[in-house]
Amino acid sequence: MNKRKLVSGLVIALLIVNLFFIGFSIFKKKSIKRGERPERPEKMILKVLNFDEQQENTFKVAMEKHQAQILPLQKRLKELKQQFFTGNDDEFADSIATLMGQFYIDLNHAHKSHFHDIKEICRPEQMPAYEELMLRISQAFGSPRRGGTRPKRGR
Repeated sequence: MNKRKLVSGLVIALLIVNLFFIGFSIFKKKSIKRGERPERPEKMILKVLNFDEQQENTFKVAMEKHQAQILPLQKRLKELKQQFFTGNDDEFADSIATLMGQFYIDLNHAHKSHFHDIKEICRPEQMPAYEELMLRISQAFGSPRRGGTRPKRGR
């Protein structure tokens, strides 16, 4: 009898968990439809800040400069990671880790400089949208991603 109650309780608990997950998957807001790519960051920035044509052209030049600056850093970081994980010497790994840290610092400085350049493009009436954008970006970059989720604003 005790075994039967335990099995019945487990079945009911599993049923409730399954119903919860089914309901969650049905009612969860889908930000990206299956098969679609997420919006490129530069498109989102242009949309949020509502740049005019001249600002948009200036922004595109800033984007090209930023890409030219970060792509070599990202490439070198990838190479360093490969060396870090394939090497057997702990002292070598420590020096590689230190180098990787410096490249991450350089990469973050490049991003910060890029966002400062974007701020310089904005007109005074666009500053509230810029500040909101920076808040969203800082939350996205500043939080670890687990399971593809990001923290929601205001939490």
